[in-house]
Amino acid sequence: MNNRQKELLRILLVQNERTLNSKDLAARLAYSEKTVRNDLDRLEYYLSEYPSASFILKPNRNYSR
Repeated sequence: MNNRQKELLRILLVQNERTLNSKDLAARLAYSEKTVRNDLDRLEYYLSEYPSASFILKPNRNYSR
């Protein structure tokens, strides 16, 4: 896991909002939405080893933990 993905995971874990969309995450990280979506895919793969951890994808690309 690279530093960008670690920071993305940290944001998701400490968020106060119920959901975040890829546009908001991209703005917080100063990366493109495509990069954020790719990182979320990679994080989902890493988390697949832990059944109690997952991302929830909602319509309009909103994410929650």
